[in-house]
Amino acid sequence: MRYLSTEECSGLGEALAKDKGESPRIMVYAGPGSSHAWIWLASALERMNLVNVRFVDAHEFLRAETPDVLVISGGEAFRIAEEIGPEGYERARRWISNGGTYLGIGAGAYLGLRSETSPLPTLGLVRSRIANMADSPPPMIGMPERSIIPCGKRFVFHAVRGTVRLDVMEREVRAPLFGGPCWIGAGDAQALAVYHGWEEGATVLADERLARRTLEGRPAALFKPIGSGRAFLVGPHFEHPDFEPSNGMVGSMLLESRPSKIRFLDERGDPQPVIGIRRALSEARASCSGLEGASWNIGGKTWDQERIGYYINAMWGRLGWSERDGLQIHVPEGLEDELRACVRYIRDIRRDLARDMDTTAQVEMLLHSLSSTASSFFNAYFEERLRYLTG
Repeated sequence: MRYLSTEECSGLGEALAKDKGESPRIMVYAGPGSSHAWIWLASALERMNLVNVRFVDAHEFLRAETPDVLVISGGEAFRIAEEIGPEGYERARRWISNGGTYLGIGAGAYLGLRSETSPLPTLGLVRSRIANMADSPPPMIGMPERSIIPCGKRFVFHAVRGTVRLDVMEREVRAPLFGGPCWIGAGDAQALAVYHGWEEGATVLADERLARRTLEGRPAALFKPIGSGRAFLVGPHFEHPDFEPSNGMVGSMLLESRPSKIRFLDERGDPQPVIGIRRALSEARASCSGLEGASWNIGGKTWDQERIGYYINAMWGRLGWSERDGLQIHVPEGLEDELRACVRYIRDIRRDLARDMDTTAQVEMLLHSLSSTASSFFNAYFEERLRYLTG
């Protein structure tokens, strides 16, 4: 395995699709419990022209065609585990051992570990002890709602938040760390990346000595063969769109997966006009701007206007790109209605905030609706990009 350059990543999917008619089938979990980090991954995959992708919830996770790559990214690990459930875990283990690739990032990395003592149900793929766990909550300098997560009788803590420096395959790489694990050692896996330190702008949430002891020299990414397949567990967000050079780590891992012949299963009619989608997204963007200054703690993560708007702006931007490139997205039936429901949620939240009411439950419903709507949009958008790529 070698680290791919930015230039190599940009041509990765196109060469496979045009020369061989192949592309790895990638399944990305985007259901309840996931954060907006799956959109970061979508951006990285799109940049690499790896667009044979489905964004799924737990229902589709259990019923979809077997992928070549399964990705679980950032979010709330306990909620994701609850959604996927034992049946989903067992199916995923079979996929992987039969030749599939598992990529767990952030919360997905925790879910790939094996432990007899943790109350978190996991895939049990890699046995390696995490370094950012303690028997009692360590003294934290800031953001306690983000930096300490109860895990049974123990506590996961996040000592640093922001850009970290890593040694990856004999090169220094920078990537953001937002709650992902670091490990005491590689355990029964191989370390692909090691934390080297952090940038000046990063937020140190614990005593600096504890932060250095927890992070520096510790594995940041693990690799392990599983039967005929493989597992990658990653702490930092190498896929983040603002850290394009670090996307090479994602490309390197995906290049290890087996590609499948590209197949389009459905017969499609003429695309519907997207003017209604554009109007609904425009209304959603305008309404979301009115949430500025408000924030909510949900599942140990802080959500604000910027994070909520991330879903909306991601769809808005790609609608513009598709029109620029002459793509005609076959938007799913009912998508406009789903977007307008999101607009109503946002307006209700703004109204109740003005009345000084607790809107946490409403924001939870909004986030679920936004993620579901965005994943439906991205599925249609990525299918169109795949068709465009294959001519």
